[in-house]
Parts: sequence; C-alpha cells; structure tokens
Amino acid sequence: MCPAGIDIRNGLQYECINCGLCIDACDDTMTKFGYDKGLIKYASEKQMEGKKTNPFRLKLVGYGALTTLLIISMFAWMVQRTPIEASVLRDRNALYRVNYEGLVENPYTLTIINKTQQSMHYTIAIEGLPSATLQSPELTLVQPGLMKRIPVTVTADGYDIKQKVSKLRFVVTAQEDASITITKESQFYKN
Repeated sequence: MCPAGIDIRNGLQYECINCGLCIDACDDTMTKFGYDKGLIKYASEKQMEGKKTNPFRLKLVGYGALTTLLIISMFAWMVQRTPIEASVLRDRNALYRVNYEGLVENPYTLTIINKTQQSMHYTIAIEGLPSATLQSPELTLVQPGLMKRIPVTVTADGYDIKQKVSKLRFVVTAQEDASITITKESQFYKN
C-alpha cells in the first residue's frame, strides 16, 4: 500500500516520496506467483537497456570526495570546539567612578556561555593590574547550554596605576575541569 495513495500503473507521479514500499510489495507479490523479482526497481536507462554502468562515475566520485571533506571538517571542528564562551561589556553609564574610600571602580558585565552537557561552576579572576581587586561571586553556576550575565566590579587605587587607560584580562575557569578556561581582554579607566 502506497503511503501517498499513488497507483503506480499510471507511471511516474510528482506525489511519489520515493519510500520504496511499492518495490517491496511488488517483489513479494511476484514471489508468491512465481515470477522474477524486479518489475519495479531503481535503475538507470543504461541498466534498463542491459548495459553495464561504471561505478566510478565523475558525479559519484565528486559526491564521495565532498562527503569525505565534510566529515573531516566536522571532525576538526569538534576537536577544536571550546566548551565555554565569554564576553566582557563595560558599563555604558560611566567609564569609572570613585567610591567613598577614594578608590577607582570600573563596572563590567561578564557573560558566560556553558557549551558542555553538565552544569559547571566558574571562578572569575583578573590579570594585568596587580593592585586591583575583583568584586564578583566566588562561584557562578551555569546550567548546560545556557548563558549567564554576572555584574562584576574591578577596584584599584588610582595612585598605583600610572596610565589613564590600562589593559585588563578576565580569566574564567571551570571548577570541575581546570582545562576549561577562557581569557577576555578589556580596559580599566581611571581619573
């Protein structure tokens, strides 16, 4: 029985979904009545005329090479895929602010994307400003496949920093696997 309701005795029809059920049904019926199988089959015009077809046709070799190249590139992508993604955005309202202790603060929003299949706890650290301190959660839990935004603040004494704009790196590391780490650069401003 054809799932698309086609009567194959009327020839090729656009409704055909090429499922092959008619071929199986025809072969079963032909076997029951003692006839040769293959009344309905997938065949080229050359095969129908009884000629032999070349298995190494240019189109077939091209498709095989393209498929092999695609498999190799997908495997290379999987090997190089990073299990974490992060970005750092500065607060748009102010470049910096001075707190009640006279220290310079720079607010940031750190976005972490967990690309693994399990929940991960991440720690955040800073590099590049030896006298700076980071105010952020001690551990940040990110569920698998989700993104989390964490507001963080970097505080430093303005007298310890010589330049008005300094380079700063945020290092995000997974507690469960220290090899899962990413570093993102940003800038620290002072008055």
